[in-house]
Formats: sequence, C-alpha cells, structure tokens
Amino acid sequence: MLVGVNVDESWLLEAAAVLGCSVGKIPFMYLGLPIGGDPRRLSFWEPV
Repeated sequence: MLVGVNVDESWLLEAAAVLGCSVGKIPFMYLGLPIGGDPRRLSFWEPV
C-alpha cells in the first residue's frame, strides 16, 4: 500500500502502478491500530 502526503493524486496513482501496489488513504490500520487516528478518542483503542 502506498500513501502519499502532499503529493498529487495522479503521480501517486502512477507510482503505485509502477510499483505494483495499491493506493491507500489515511487513516489506515497497522498492527491493529489506526494510523492517523486520534488516540484521545475511545474508538481509537477499541481494536486493542
């Protein structure tokens, strides 16, 4: 999964096609925790 920050979406789509991966969005899950989520919210900790 490729996630871009401050990158044109068209460039991100082309890069993902060349690398053979998909384009992701923030927030996403990594090791069961939402990356880009707010840890002060109770729902952030529900997967744990």
